Amino acid sequence: MSAQKQQNWTVNPPRYTRSDPSKIKWRKGRPVVPGVENNDVRAAKWTNLGVNGYTFENLANIYPWAKVFRGGVIPICNRKILMVKEKDRIVIGDEEVAISPGEPMFEVSNNVIRGFYGFAKGAVDKSVDRTILDTAIREYEEEMGVRISPEDVWFPTLIYERPEVGEVLIFFPIIYNKPPQFNVNMDELDGYQWFSLNQLRNMKKQMSSPTRAVVHHLGSFRELGT
Repeated sequence: MSAQKQQNWTVNPPRYTRSDPSKIKWRKGRPVVPGVENNDVRAAKWTNLGVNGYTFENLANIYPWAKVFRGGVIPICNRKILMVKEKDRIVIGDEEVAISPGEPMFEVSNNVIRGFYGFAKGAVDKSVDRTILDTAIREYEEEMGVRISPEDVWFPTLIYERPEVGEVLIFFPIIYNKPPQFNVNMDELDGYQWFSLNQLRNMKKQMSSPTRAVVHHLGSFRELGT
């Protein structure tokens, strides 16, 4: 991480955060963010942990309740955001098996779980990862077939906290001048697509709660022209 350079701060303060209680209304004991359908938006925030802040030791001190850390990448190019499409899954007993449309089991089963759009990400592997940034870079290469370096990453990062399940997701933005040639791992994904922020705002049902919250906060990222 020492070779990593600090990019310019290019993000406006988030509209609503945990530290801004005056903007939060409460309904039946649950927080409601004005104008935002998904209340999970409060769990996502722009955070700059510093050059050495993304080590597992430091993350464990910040999030002592976390059992799982996941790192991911948010690619941005020409004011569009790269999203990957998860494979649909079918429930067989207690297991979920990835399948593709057109497969016989897909057509006859009532237990199909539709794959969401999201960001390339994955869980920490401490046997090879030294930091959560290493995790994000490794997972991005595994899923998209493109290698990036720490110097490609912009800061601050978008962090989504899920204390109810002991999980923290950390996303690192990268900016491309032109789209790279991807070699997508089709064993894990159904494909990918570039979307404008306005398009993503109309795709809420096709994204998970964490992804919707992260997309909401991307509205303050100036490189998206918002």
